[in-house]
Amino acid sequence: MISGWALSYGHDPKEFRFLLNGRPFTSTEWPLPSPNLLEYFCYLPEAANARFVCNQAFSSLDEIFVDGFACFSFTTPQGEHQRSYRHSWYYPDPRGSSPLPEDERIARIIGQPDRNSYLFGGATTALRYETYLKERFGRSYRDFRRILDWGCGCGRVTRHLVGTSGPVIVGADIDADNIVWCRDNLKGGAFQVLPLRPPTLFAEEQFDLVIGTSVFTHLAKDVQLAWLGELRRIASRGAVLLMSVHGRSQMALYRAPTEYFSIIERDGLYEAGDNPQLDGVIGEANYYKNVYHSRDYIYSEWGRFFEVIDIIDALASNQDLVVLHRR
Repeated sequence: MISGWALSYGHDPKEFRFLLNGRPFTSTEWPLPSPNLLEYFCYLPEAANARFVCNQAFSSLDEIFVDGFACFSFTTPQGEHQRSYRHSWYYPDPRGSSPLPEDERIARIIGQPDRNSYLFGGATTALRYETYLKERFGRSYRDFRRILDWGCGCGRVTRHLVGTSGPVIVGADIDADNIVWCRDNLKGGAFQVLPLRPPTLFAEEQFDLVIGTSVFTHLAKDVQLAWLGELRRIASRGAVLLMSVHGRSQMALYRAPTEYFSIIERDGLYEAGDNPQLDGVIGEANYYKNVYHSRDYIYSEWGRFFEVIDIIDALASNQDLVVLHRR
């Protein structure tokens, strides 16, 4: 059984379908009342009736987990297409998973001690990233030489990379305690503690793919600019960088105050206060923040370091994905 909510513009809710690995569930209850969603999405039709409950009959887990993952999709009347992956969600087969971190470690990277969210979000991010790389560049993870998961935390995304044959997988983070956990539990990767500010110990042009999920969302402006310079130094020529930022989807889920939107557009980058998730862990108060970017700011400021190829709504789980290219 899986339950949740789903929203879209303009369509009759009865026209939508919920799919498991491309096929309809055994049974689906939809739409169900969801009055609390009006607080988040009052501007969308049917927000008050957006809950669903899906059930699937099966005799073996092999029917649910195909190639290691279960894929959950929500489709319009037009059905699935080549970009359906961008709003599909993936859950890893529990039989093949690496050990799970303790709740307090998970809370430091996603804000709550929710193991299902850790697994759902990590698998979804890793698989969406790879499918995007195939779509845009014709390359999967195994086609890169060295991959860096910058800001890996306790391996939410990295755990889905370390089994890739071919590339060297490196995870790095400012949270030394989580790096120790990754070294002990995620076999097949190398893990390194990062300083709060550059430089790092990485060599020039060491990586041809760099992933940074919810890192720039927590760094002050001057720290961001320093890290952009360091990422440029350690990225090889032609490298691809996938960096996530808060977008409208994430802001709606966080119930960001409406004035944030105008401030972000006016200022380009908005520091909305300190984030306490790493308090007592990294040794510097006020370092970790909640930060929002306008797209104009990204194209202008990040464009001084990299070619900004694309900004894609909510591809990094619920955050927007910024795709960069090292010239």
